[in-house]
Amino acid sequence: MVAGINYDQKSQSVKAVYAWEHDFKNAEVHGISGAPLEIVLTELPPKKALTIVIFAGYNNIKHVEQSEESIANRYSQLLTRARQLSDKVICIGVPPMVHSKSDSWYPEGANITNIRILDVDARIHQLCGAHYIDTPSFWADSDSDDGIHPNPHGYKKIVDHTKIMMALKWNVPGF
Repeated sequence: MVAGINYDQKSQSVKAVYAWEHDFKNAEVHGISGAPLEIVLTELPPKKALTIVIFAGYNNIKHVEQSEESIANRYSQLLTRARQLSDKVICIGVPPMVHSKSDSWYPEGANITNIRILDVDARIHQLCGAHYIDTPSFWADSDSDDGIHPNPHGYKKIVDHTKIMMALKWNVPGF
């Protein structure tokens, strides 16, 4: 899962706003933001008891020179590797941007449309099927302080949906 980070507009710095360890105590890997998932997944040993939660995609989406299809193809490769490690893989959709918050501190992001994000999310949903958490369906502008990264409330909503899926699909204990 990605690091619980947010961009603080007042201090113009990135800060930690959510600790995944609090809600996922038994997790072996937490909060790797910006790390190539291919590397993370190659370092994990195969365990069928392992649950893998992938909340990734924005760092690809922001590169507008990459097509939605190429982003989906890369995600598909990650998903193939994750499924080799575990039968329990959850994909979390990328939240929509709130441009009224993000454009002031991230002007390059003004070119990234929510249509693009939703298109990539739809492709991720297709790849993940019933193990997809449709973040855009429950996301509110108030779930992000900077318009891109979830704030503590936004992260908590994602965690709650993830826990529900883990319990319903696989009866994963300890959460």
